[in-house]
Amino acid sequence: MEYPKDREFDENKMPLKEGLVGAYVLSCVDASEWNMSGNPNATVLEGDTLRFKTTEELYTETIPNLKASLKSQAMAYSLNKVDAYFAGLIDGSPVEATKCLAVQAWLDTLWGYYYTLKVKIDTMESYEIDFEQFGEEPYSYAECKAELDSL
Repeated sequence: MEYPKDREFDENKMPLKEGLVGAYVLSCVDASEWNMSGNPNATVLEGDTLRFKTTEELYTETIPNLKASLKSQAMAYSLNKVDAYFAGLIDGSPVEATKCLAVQAWLDTLWGYYYTLKVKIDTMESYEIDFEQFGEEPYSYAECKAELDSL
């Protein structure tokens, strides 16, 4: 197939078989565009003109899913280490409870990382999700409970 090549679409932005005349025409400059034009979600209708969505438009549409996935991973990681009962134990610990405060600081760092990645998603910066870098919580529930009991 030689390019550029026009592709015809019906009124619902669905590609038509070659030889049929549609409501809209999109000129494809290469095989990649030809293949992408078969996906109605990859095109946008502006007035009477059908065009390919820009990379930014396509990325923007994925932002809610990217954020949901990021939050799900952050929640899964943190809850696997510090469940709600443990978090309730250390919440509002006195300053003398250094182990509890260390676990709180660990959680703050983990969630700070989450919010940094969330901004990167919004600004289209590249990022890698790696919650494993935070390792284990610095102290266990039992260690924190014993510390609080001793105060």
